[in-house]
Amino acid sequence: MIELKAGVRVHGIRPELVLAIHVAEGIWVAAGAPVLVITACIEGQHVEASDHYAGCAVDFRTKNLPQGKASIVVTQLLAALGSDFFILLENVGGANEHCHVSWRPKAAY
Repeated sequence: MIELKAGVRVHGIRPELVLAIHVAEGIWVAAGAPVLVITACIEGQHVEASDHYAGCAVDFRTKNLPQGKASIVVTQLLAALGSDFFILLENVGGANEHCHVSWRPKAAY
């Protein structure tokens, strides 16, 4: 199951992020999370040039994962999505710990 944190707006996100959300849902559930919670898309306060404002980034809650699983799901998500995605576990151990996923395609080969 997927939930949006109150105030999260998905209008205008890249279709590639829809794929990332779908893949992340399976990974989160397999890791023992009851739900994948999207905590940010195009809204919120981010650094000035953030991929969020261009519809190219999404954040997922990690504090609802069983202890010790956050870094594992981030590694699994990176392996599943590949090199066109930038994935980072941010604010580790903090109240705002989350998985940040940006779509950053590599140059054409």
